[in-house]
Amino acid sequence: MRIEIRNGGFEQKSSQNKQVMLDSAAILRYLMGNDEKIETMVMCKNPSLDLETTDKEVYDALGSLRHYDNFKINRLTKFFENVDVHSFRQKTGNEKPVLTFEKADALRQSALKTEKI
Repeated sequence: MRIEIRNGGFEQKSSQNKQVMLDSAAILRYLMGNDEKIETMVMCKNPSLDLETTDKEVYDALGSLRHYDNFKINRLTKFFENVDVHSFRQKTGNEKPVLTFEKADALRQSALKTEKI
């Protein structure tokens, strides 16, 4: 049995990769299956694209789901497989704010709004 260890066991990310920060509205649209572009970015991970978010954004998106939404747990699994989740507290030095019903409703409205061009 042969095991290769590179860079102390962790592979370094290339600094040439484009970074995309997903906000809670984008995460909510992905979890509900309402945004084909975001779904493609997460499901078909592009090696030259780094998808990132914070634990607060995931918390807000999950807290905004309703029992009648078309949410499948496998989408969340794939999300954590392909998106780097960073600590909100470490990035900002602040605690995560509490998600209120009003914030969740506002997030749902902005996430589920369809753009008319």
